[in-house]
Amino acid sequence: MDLDSMEYGKEFPKQIQDAIKCCKVFLIVLPYNTGGNAIKKKWIVYEICYAIKFRKRIIPIFLEGYHFPTKEEYPKFPE
Repeated sequence: MDLDSMEYGKEFPKQIQDAIKCCKVFLIVLPYNTGGNAIKKKWIVYEICYAIKFRKRIIPIFLEGYHFPTKEEYPKFPE
C-alpha cells in the first residue's frame, strides 16, 4: 500500500509492477465483499499475477466477512 511515494504522471501499472518486483513479501488484503468478490477485480488479478511472475511469497489477509468464491466464481488468470 502506498500513501506517499506514487509518482504523479508516471504510468500507474508500471509503478505497481516495479513495487511488487522490489518487495520481499506480497501481502494481499481481501476485504469484506460489497457488491461482488474482490478477487474478481481487474487490478487485484494483475497484482497477483505480477507477484507470481516475480516469484514472491504471497500472504493473503482475509478481512472479517470475506466471502470465499466458489470454483466457478474465480477469474481466469492470464498465462
